[in-house]
Amino acid sequence: MTQKSVEFQMRCSAAEALQRIIDETAREGLPYLEPTRPRYREFLSRVNGNRFRIWKWSTRGRGRRNELIPMLRGEVRDTEGGSDLRARFVLHPFAVIWPPLSVLILAGITAIVWFQAHDLGGRLFTGFYLLFTCFWSFRLIAGQGRKQEEIQIGQFVEKLFRDVRK
Repeated sequence: MTQKSVEFQMRCSAAEALQRIIDETAREGLPYLEPTRPRYREFLSRVNGNRFRIWKWSTRGRGRRNELIPMLRGEVRDTEGGSDLRARFVLHPFAVIWPPLSVLILAGITAIVWFQAHDLGGRLFTGFYLLFTCFWSFRLIAGQGRKQEEIQIGQFVEKLFRDVRK
């Protein structure tokens, strides 16, 4: 079963917790895109104030980020005697916007071709193309293969704060 959120209390301050995240991960370069020295760390992060984002660097392809890998986005707040970490898993913004947008664009193209086609073969091709596109987009939305990455990120965060958890 996948985790949708990570929450726990710690004995360290929020600043110390955020520094641990920075020390144990590679720094994200451009937002959501390329990291600084990814080969040295398995996970990447961006810390801004008391908010953070952690994601697993994809080693597949040409070192490019897989937009379907979830990110752990959260914040650490100081409390009496320590701090609270609260975070949840989210997808890359591209993965949220692209599937429905691609279906709309390709449905429009398919409709134009459908009404311009004068033979049954052209109409069948465009119909199958639209069905394939819908299947592909819904598969992206369903998040095939995200469970393992969520578990790995969750385990990384648990291990990172194991010694300071309350």
